[in-house]
Amino acid sequence: MQFEVQSLNSSKKDNGPSIQLISTNKPQGINELIAEATNVIKLGLHPIENQGERSQVFMLKNEANELVAVLKMMDCATTAAREVAAYVLDHNGFSGVTPSAVVKISHPDLNKTKVVSALLQRFIPHCCDGRAMGPSRFLVGPVHRIGILDIRVLNIDRHMGNILVKKKTNASDTITDEVYDLMPIDHELCLPEELEDPYFEWQSWRQASVPFSDYEKEYVASLDPFKDVDLLRSELPQIKEAAIRILILCMTFLKKAVSAGLCLSNIGDMMTAEFDKPSMLETLCRRAAGLICIEKSIEETDDSQYEDDNDDTQFEMDIVDIPFSNNKTKVIDGLAKAISLPNTEFNYAGKKVSFMMLSEEEWLNFLERFEEILPPAFEARTNMSLKRKLGTSCKF
Repeated sequence: MQFEVQSLNSSKKDNGPSIQLISTNKPQGINELIAEATNVIKLGLHPIENQGERSQVFMLKNEANELVAVLKMMDCATTAAREVAAYVLDHNGFSGVTPSAVVKISHPDLNKTKVVSALLQRFIPHCCDGRAMGPSRFLVGPVHRIGILDIRVLNIDRHMGNILVKKKTNASDTITDEVYDLMPIDHELCLPEELEDPYFEWQSWRQASVPFSDYEKEYVASLDPFKDVDLLRSELPQIKEAAIRILILCMTFLKKAVSAGLCLSNIGDMMTAEFDKPSMLETLCRRAAGLICIEKSIEETDDSQYEDDNDDTQFEMDIVDIPFSNNKTKVIDGLAKAISLPNTEFNYAGKKVSFMMLSEEEWLNFLERFEEILPPAFEARTNMSLKRKLGTSCKF
């Protein structure tokens, strides 16, 4: 990767370089990042433009010529907000997302006329990215932690190029050639506004088939989707409500799946479409929506329509009991299994699942139905995995 130093025009006068945080809060690590980046610019060190990137990317160095931060000029506010969201949601640095913030920056090399918005991220020292090394040398823990993040935020583009590799050190601070840590970067394609089909490169790795550790289970259990969305709403208003609901859906799916004993590979499989078939997650969403439609239809139908003495036509239906909250509503068998929902937000020819048009009441009702149908789906997935002699399995 080649870099080119942008030189300043000494004949131009300006008010001096500056960086200002755009946020009402300062998550851990951001204060230090802003301070270091500000000092770098005030020292007169010039940003380094990365010519290999599609967008304008600048690397900031300190007095010791060490890389301190990465500065990305973003054309879209939502894109930058997604990068910051991944960091804000990475509680206690569980997945290793680098400190990120949207800032206003003034610097002659970046824009000679006005203050511009940019994404500022701490530079992560690393030896290479995942493309230079096969996954066989990766530890289980780092793979799991990245996978948990990707599922939470529905990262639709996790590939080897956006996984940085760093040699781990032992207790004596000596570098070993055997063990590597992983750090995720580039989260511009997380938190989509529709239920997109994700790409999880870790999905086929052996580490993804290893059961979650107790520590990982405890972390997932501690996650609160609604607290997270409150945080995003207050800190990153650029994230739209449709994406917020996708976050809630995926976090709910993750928490229930881990609690049911599924491994990372199983969860990824259920979220990924197979050829021309929708993913199991999409199927479950449509089924939950279908149950709501059926329930409403039953509630709005007068029983006399089925018991009209003047009607010679008789209907014979197989019915099943499907639990709704604390009671049971009888619904037509088959409709609960194969949902067809024309003229709804959930099902339209060529249209992806979205929750944008649902009222708050409808959205909460959907979530309730969605959670109700997850246990049998997870049980079926577990049974299928146990029957496989080859392929993904939670046991070796």
